[in-house]
Amino acid sequence: MGRTLVRMLAIVAIGLSGSGCTGNGGTTDAVAEPSSPQPSPTEEAAPIPEGQSLMDPGTYAAETEPGITLTTTSPWYGAANVPGFVVFGQLDRPPYAELYLLNLDEVVRDPGEPGNPGNLRPAPEGILDWLVGDAGMEVVGEMSQTEIDGYTGRQADLRVQRDAGCVPEGARPFPQACLLFFPLSGEPHVFALAKGVTYRITELPDVEGEAVTLMYLDWGRGYDERVTVADEVVRSIEFAV
Repeated sequence: MGRTLVRMLAIVAIGLSGSGCTGNGGTTDAVAEPSSPQPSPTEEAAPIPEGQSLMDPGTYAAETEPGITLTTTSPWYGAANVPGFVVFGQLDRPPYAELYLLNLDEVVRDPGEPGNPGNLRPAPEGILDWLVGDAGMEVVGEMSQTEIDGYTGRQADLRVQRDAGCVPEGARPFPQACLLFFPLSGEPHVFALAKGVTYRITELPDVEGEAVTLMYLDWGRGYDERVTVADEVVRSIEFAV
């Protein structure tokens, strides 16, 4: 894919393969911006760990472009931290929600068609518009303007529509998958969006010339409560520019 994102292996599949879980809807009110924990100037940021490793509350560094420093005030677990693809999970109760920090170079050209996950197109400038217009997701509430570390963008809670035409079972990277999203290396070969999951997508189209996409996904109930904790982490983000 042009970035080390293509080196990401199937560790992400662990977080995506929980079975029998249903999402609980988000609301527009959940998009409110809570107060943000800020890194201590004397605290050195540790790399977000990989491979389902515990993240105690603290300050962590993510391998995005530009680099990200963030602060957690509750336990999480690290899953992947390679350039352009970072994911860590909310360690409160199963099914665990996850937060992704992404530099997307390419997306699947036809999200609802099985075809070949290698049939790609450059990532669009407006990832939210693409997810709603081309991928067929629905907005829960409304899109809103947002600002993170001085960089402006947009944010919305999205779900796969109930009547969405999912890819056939034989083409799904995991049983609950519906719409293909972007390519991965290893197994599964593609990240997919699932029914019954609420996704909070934040797009920052220009962070010193780089597009950064933040994606929070929750398989479980209590979305409004859990996303507030994740938003505290997002609001703590500082870009290394």
